[in-house]
Amino acid sequence: MDSYVLSTDTIALSAATAKTVAQVATPATGRIKLSYISIAMDGAASATPARVDLLRQTTSGTATSTTANPIDQDAPASLTSCVKNCTVEPTASTILYSWYVANGGQSFMINFAPGEEPVVQESARIGVRITSPSACNSITNIGFIE
Repeated sequence: MDSYVLSTDTIALSAATAKTVAQVATPATGRIKLSYISIAMDGAASATPARVDLLRQTTSGTATSTTANPIDQDAPASLTSCVKNCTVEPTASTILYSWYVANGGQSFMINFAPGEEPVVQESARIGVRITSPSACNSITNIGFIE
């Protein structure tokens, strides 16, 4: 099993508008486990926290394709498809987790405990969606094991 990370560049968030900032989609031949998620936002220190959802999604929406990078440079290329910065939202299915995250230059990270990692089945998708009360920028990382 190899570890990979999907890392977005800076993504602009509009006020009070839900936006999927990152999504991973597994191939028909395998599944993945998420190992961690990290998010940073550059809003004002006094800004109301943003809502962050980790959710299963049934469509890819419209987004920019990107590549997950292996943690070990000698690992093979990931078979998982990745997108970032959705301009048309994917169809939401099940919200697995939701958090309120400070968006005043703070960072948020959750490491999933062994045995409690969210699993993405074959031919399935999972995404990180942020709804910020005020306009700001975000950077998101999704670590996964393939």
